[in-house]
Amino acid sequence: MLTHRVVSSQALVPWSPFGPCRCLSSQSPPQVKSRRLLWPLQHPVSTKVLNVACSGRNPSRRRVENCACSFVTGTFIEKYDPTIEDFYRKEIEVDSSPSVLEILDTAGTEQFASMRDLYIKNGQGFILVYSLVNQQSFQDIKPMRDQIIRVKRYEKVPVILVGNKVDLESEREVSSNEGRALAEEWGCPFMETSAKSKTMVDELFAEIVRQMNYAAQPDKDDPCCSACNIQ
Repeated sequence: MLTHRVVSSQALVPWSPFGPCRCLSSQSPPQVKSRRLLWPLQHPVSTKVLNVACSGRNPSRRRVENCACSFVTGTFIEKYDPTIEDFYRKEIEVDSSPSVLEILDTAGTEQFASMRDLYIKNGQGFILVYSLVNQQSFQDIKPMRDQIIRVKRYEKVPVILVGNKVDLESEREVSSNEGRALAEEWGCPFMETSAKSKTMVDELFAEIVRQMNYAAQPDKDDPCCSACNIQ
């Protein structure tokens, strides 16, 4: 039975899930501030629904999932439970623009694959995570992006490709060049992170917020948007 767990940066709260491209490194820290989530919020913010999809079908996959947990709570959980989908909420300020991230960290087993279309439909941004110590997880991430494009019906969707477990460099099976090449093919940013050591985790979530903010801007080439802006 699939269960749902809801976590905020302060306490458990009920919640229902319904750009420019670049490669980032630890030498390019973002302007990002994270706060405890206050309820009710004390100033206007935009709410963004973010999906974190992770490839892999074995217990080590839980280390991939923990990017969201590491970002929201600052903790790393080794225990793997494939029957849980985690929901997180966190207030974050990126480039002086406050937002509330509502994060869905999807379960990894194939028995829940039928639910992904619904989650994708309601998602505004996507972090696609593979384990860089598992070549198969790198291959498995590709159909996930295809599914996003199919459900969203357009390619300009905020997506970041992430290779996790950079702290296990000696066990690496997927090179940085492979990840970077795939990201260039997709036209999206690429990062390598460690949920365990929190390497580039804050930067990752700051960048997806930037991508979602950029995607939310009116398309100047769209005649409908141009007409709507005429006063």
